[in-house]
Amino acid sequence: MAWRVESVMDQRLCFIAACLRADEPMSSLCLRFEISRKTGYKWLSRYHDFGAAGLVPLSSARHTVVQSIDPAINRCRGRVAQAKADLGAAQITGPFVDRSSAG
Repeated sequence: MAWRVESVMDQRLCFIAACLRADEPMSSLCLRFEISRKTGYKWLSRYHDFGAAGLVPLSSARHTVVQSIDPAINRCRGRVAQAKADLGAAQITGPFVDRSSAG
């Protein structure tokens, strides 16, 4: 007997089809598809908003850089590092750290 292979998208579409039939409650459907109710409602909401394209897995990576360094400071640090090659990273970075926000 061969293994049954289904893609994630196929499983999500089957879940949505079962939801739209409304034969059984959401909690039973989620249990049958082995997902949380929160995930089930999220998929259903995405399907209503965007159709089948809304069921495509989305990236969970950040869309913004949180800890970016001002380019001017970075250039200045580079010049200090080249001028004082015998210093360590903590000694080079030291003057550029804002100590006023330390609690």
